[in-house]
Amino acid sequence: MVLLFGVALETVSIPALLHFQGVRMLLGGDGPGYDRLARSLLDNGNFSDDGGLSVSRSIGYPIFLAIVYASSQGSYFVLRAVQTLLVILGSWALY
Repeated sequence: MVLLFGVALETVSIPALLHFQGVRMLLGGDGPGYDRLARSLLDNGNFSDDGGLSVSRSIGYPIFLAIVYASSQGSYFVLRAVQTLLVILGSWALY
């Protein structure tokens, strides 16, 4: 349990700490796309990626991101903190 908690905390919090130091770091893969969708929802209320309507992604995670961004003035650090909390609660619940 302690090992799981440590790995989860490290993988989620290190990018947040790097961002806190002034380096905005999104993990690779589909992270930047979800970030763009969430910011599009906030900016103009559209679920679009690069101007076109996005039908290739589920809307759930971008809505979660948009809610966190809206409540934290777009803070990536707060997003990573919330995700870290969810990882901690999830690992505790699985244990």
